[in-house]
Amino acid sequence: PFPLKLRMVTAAPGRWRLVPVGTPGLRKTLSSMAPDALAVLNGGYFDPRTNTPIGLWVRGGVPINYPYGRTALLWNGENLFAAIPRFKAWVVTANGQSRAVGINRWPAKLTAYTLPGPAGQAGQDLLIIKGDHIAALVEAPHKLQPGYWALSFPHGLMPWASLAAGGKLSLFGSLDPPVNYALEAGPLLVQSGKLAYDPEKGGFKAGAPQLGGPTPQAAVAWTKDGRIWLVTSDPTTPEVLAKALLKLGAWGAIRMDSGGSAQLSIDGRLVYPTQARAVVSALALYPLPPLAKK
Repeated sequence: PFPLKLRMVTAAPGRWRLVPVGTPGLRKTLSSMAPDALAVLNGGYFDPRTNTPIGLWVRGGVPINYPYGRTALLWNGENLFAAIPRFKAWVVTANGQSRAVGINRWPAKLTAYTLPGPAGQAGQDLLIIKGDHIAALVEAPHKLQPGYWALSFPHGLMPWASLAAGGKLSLFGSLDPPVNYALEAGPLLVQSGKLAYDPEKGGFKAGAPQLGGPTPQAAVAWTKDGRIWLVTSDPTTPEVLAKALLKLGAWGAIRMDSGGSAQLSIDGRLVYPTQARAVVSALALYPLPPLAKK
């Protein structure tokens, strides 16, 4: 995939603010998600059938979607970094009893599943929960429907004897260290000024469809001095994109969703590709006024 053609928005240090926008379960075009933004780049992965986000999503310090277990873009102000987030999850009963749980790709004796699709394994039972109200008790594996989450546990070993259909069970989570914003995507491309493309280390299985042949790519990159880039490319591979960003001077970079979702809008006008595709999440870039000189 050479020569590689990039379309990039660059913001100078101290001159930008980045915010994740969108609504879980709802697809919208980039320009309609943040009509007042200077630039908007597509966000992370989502299930196209249900429009459910796949992975961590934090806005204003509050998790609005739970992690799947891949690399995420995390930031406080202008301090951007990419890593597999350290996330703690726990459930709480109606009378205040709590237990730590695993979540999605981080299983434990008790594991919370938050994405539509297969949940649990043979030899386990599942509590099916909508919001914080228990809807059913079933044997695993079970196909989880949109709008529900599930708690798995060894067959016959209910965590609390008081739990039953109609009862209350709430799921909570927190990041360590806490951040104001996060959006799971990946794989990681550049880390500390070095090539860091290692999809399996970032939670992607070998041969995953997100890592296939040349396809349009989207990425967020940043320099050591605090400059940020929102990037889209013509069809290429994530590894080639990683090498190109590193050559241009990126200190860190992470790929966002790719393929038909890879899009960049500037001042409400789509600059890549030529036709908009509605997505679930995006990254909106806002300009900040320059600091007054003393």
